[in-house]
Amino acid sequence: MGSSLSTLNNEQLKSISLTTENTPKIIQEFRNADTNKTGLTLDQFKTFFRASIQECDDATLQSIFDSFDSDKNNLFSFKEFSSCIFLLTKTDTNRKLEFLFETFDDDNSGYLSTEELKNVIEVMNTTIRIIGGQDINDRIDSLIASMERSGPENGISKTEWVSKASADQALLSAFN
Repeated sequence: MGSSLSTLNNEQLKSISLTTENTPKIIQEFRNADTNKTGLTLDQFKTFFRASIQECDDATLQSIFDSFDSDKNNLFSFKEFSSCIFLLTKTDTNRKLEFLFETFDDDNSGYLSTEELKNVIEVMNTTIRIIGGQDINDRIDSLIASMERSGPENGISKTEWVSKASADQALLSAFN
């Protein structure tokens, strides 16, 4: 099983070079690699990371896997991978929020459904826990309720998501 969340250190984080330009391709490659949709094993993750992101030593990849395997089932799920990419991508706050929106807008409608929004916030919460911040699980329902529903099936637009999320200090702690 994965070890504690504190295994990933700042030096390892800084050694990863991800930009918003390459993240959509990497996300699609992860989805393609996760053929059974249950997640990647450590060996599959190492192969994927080295082929799709960058060469890294085994210790760094083990640390990434252990840190983001939040349910400790020895599989790196899409949600866990999204948390990883979210934290490792080097860009400004609004672009990270847009990236999360685009990643979880599964039907490409331009709106996040309530379920998609919950998935986005869960990814941010996982990231917050990994970096040692305060868990926001108790606030998820109020965060969702505070967002204006203007799209199909009460969906939230990208503009609304970025506006509300960038104003929420608890969510922004995922960026520090």
